[in-house]
Amino acid sequence: MPSSSVEAVKTKPGARERVLEAAYELFSRSSIATVGVDAIVQHSGVAKMSFYKHFPSKDDLVLAFLDLRNVRWTGWLEADVLRRAATPSERLLAMFDSFEDWFRPREFAGCPLLRTVLEAPQGTPIHAAAAEALGSCRTLVKRFAAELDLADPDGFSKVWHALLKGSIISAVEGDRGVTKSARRGAALMLEAWPRLERV
Repeated sequence: MPSSSVEAVKTKPGARERVLEAAYELFSRSSIATVGVDAIVQHSGVAKMSFYKHFPSKDDLVLAFLDLRNVRWTGWLEADVLRRAATPSERLLAMFDSFEDWFRPREFAGCPLLRTVLEAPQGTPIHAAAAEALGSCRTLVKRFAAELDLADPDGFSKVWHALLKGSIISAVEGDRGVTKSARRGAALMLEAWPRLERV
């Protein structure tokens, strides 16, 4: 990248970015259904007219939030797992270690993607977007399973993903140490799962 003697000017985030960041914070710690436009407008510091200029409806904002949450959270999970482990099998199990760190803070409020899948009516764009975003974690599992030469990596990823999602629900219920037992069960599953035979 070429050097320059002129320092880059830091600009204040635009109205759209401020609204989206405010929604990200509020939606991440509460139900999307219970956070209204007025609360987001107040938290973002933008005028309501400006809000509707960038997001004609709350649904438009929710869809933008789900996309951003997917990018940020999945990116964090992948980077954290790769930092923790070097092999595909270790990376699969390390996902539970990453979840344990995620669950640890007192302010942990669960997964907004999972909440939205449960709250939004099936067949709606919001339900579909939340389900797709939630599935990004399963895509990561499937990749590691394929690298490990597991038979039926898609079927494996569905079961592994179910263990991860179950851990989230248990953590919300108050069992923040659930990842340890889930990890032990997952390790047994990984050991027993058939491998592809190399010719």
